[in-house]
Amino acid sequence: MALGKQLHGEAYGTDDCDLLRGIAHHVGVLLSHANLAEERQAAAELEALHRFSVFCLHDLKNLAARLSLGGSERREPRQGSRVPGIGHEDGDRHGKK
Repeated sequence: MALGKQLHGEAYGTDDCDLLRGIAHHVGVLLSHANLAEERQAAAELEALHRFSVFCLHDLKNLAARLSLGGSERREPRQGSRVPGIGHEDGDRHGKK
């Protein structure tokens, strides 16, 4: 399709203008749909990245919690420890001298 001067020098008629308006409208709708499809694809990719990052963050928090619990258990004496100097100043955990 090409636009230009009429071969006979006449102006475009009402039908010609209506056809051009209809084509322009359809092109605009198609461009809008293409833009929305691109935005939807980008949103889906961001959603997938968000889900993955939440999953990883959850695992990291669990690992950090386990490490902090493990670290505090190593520093504190275990129940029933008979090693002198651990837990009590006199070395006896049961209060006997």
